[in-house]
Amino acid sequence: MSPIPLGEVTAPSGRIVLLDPGLLNNWQGDREPNDREHPDECDLRIVGPDAEAVGRAFDRSWNPYYLFDVVNPDKVMGELEEKAAQLGLEATAERIEGRVSHRQRVELAIEYGKGVGEFPYDMLWAVAAEVPRTGSFQVLGTPIGDEEFGSRWRHIDLVIREGEPETQEDVGYVMVDYGLLLFADVDALAEWRFNPLDGLADFTFWGPDATALAERFGAKELADGRFGWRDEPYKSVREHAPSVEGAVKEEKLRVRTDYRPHGHYHLLRAGLEASEEDCAVLELGEARVCGFGNRWGDGLFRVAQLRDAAGNLLRLRAEVGDEKSQRLSRQVALRSKTAFVSKLVADGCKVRFLYREEADNENDSGWRVFRGIESQDYVDDPSNCVLMPLGAIVDRDPELKKIYEAPPGSAFERGQDDEPFAFVDDFTPG
Repeated sequence: MSPIPLGEVTAPSGRIVLLDPGLLNNWQGDREPNDREHPDECDLRIVGPDAEAVGRAFDRSWNPYYLFDVVNPDKVMGELEEKAAQLGLEATAERIEGRVSHRQRVELAIEYGKGVGEFPYDMLWAVAAEVPRTGSFQVLGTPIGDEEFGSRWRHIDLVIREGEPETQEDVGYVMVDYGLLLFADVDALAEWRFNPLDGLADFTFWGPDATALAERFGAKELADGRFGWRDEPYKSVREHAPSVEGAVKEEKLRVRTDYRPHGHYHLLRAGLEASEEDCAVLELGEARVCGFGNRWGDGLFRVAQLRDAAGNLLRLRAEVGDEKSQRLSRQVALRSKTAFVSKLVADGCKVRFLYREEADNENDSGWRVFRGIESQDYVDDPSNCVLMPLGAIVDRDPELKKIYEAPPGSAFERGQDDEPFAFVDDFTPG
């Protein structure tokens, strides 16, 4: 399908980063990183004639010359020296005086990656690219457009320069925990505020147990089927939220919550919800930033660089809908469907025989799962079998994880509980 324009960004600093805006409370910019849970964290530099080779072999950082946010430095330094000795190479790790700021890490990534690179911030991953300081850069989303995935993005591009791509190479990964991505000028992030810009905040909740919870805490019934407080003073909302969230957690209530101070994240989410393409542009300091839903949920997503024949960086591409994402989506969908399960297995016995046929309905996985000792009379009695989520069965046994994606018509068996399953060639469901 044709690309869809999502917005434009500007980069007065000449540096654009790609990250999850929901994680920006972890961004510390030019400040020395400070982790309250790990106050002794430090950063290490790998030095020596074979520093790059050893750093790559050690494989704990995208940039092989640095190890950031190290919690146990003496242990890590010893392990690196051990790796170097095993390889017959010469390199050691040394402590860096002070800390390497997140902003400095962007420069180090761009320097090592010749214009583009991955960097960590507070043990999260993001990608940075060097771009012209002037002009604007279009963000384009390309849907998959097939019957299975429809409008989900295949990839999302930041167009840095026009031209014909000659090469595409992976850069690294971006970590997503809020289902969102943001292209932004790195220095503009200093202007990002989670706390309210107008002194107000929202706290809403919904779900099967929400009505009773609202009555207990005096929450308002809102227009969209939710309960809570909207456009209320920040201090007041902060008094309500912990009590409601505490009750949800302690009592395991079927309720979901959403806490939004009216900061930039709130503005971005409001823009996304008002957009047909799930995208929004904000003015942040002297820059324009573009955020969007990735349409695949949370996880690690590959980021690639596209260059022309002369080596110029043309595009930064988030491969959100690659084969890995598509397979994971299929797995999640399949695991949520039901399986027809013998009570012997439902009660805890290991699976020794299972087969898959065409699904009876959209909630049916097609899997029929047995202990392997059931008689036909036993199986024919409906009271001896139950419907269970396929994922609940698969999670019990690592061997099932290897076969549950097999297509209809497949059958497997094994003689002992701890053996791998073998494919059954001559099985026909009765």
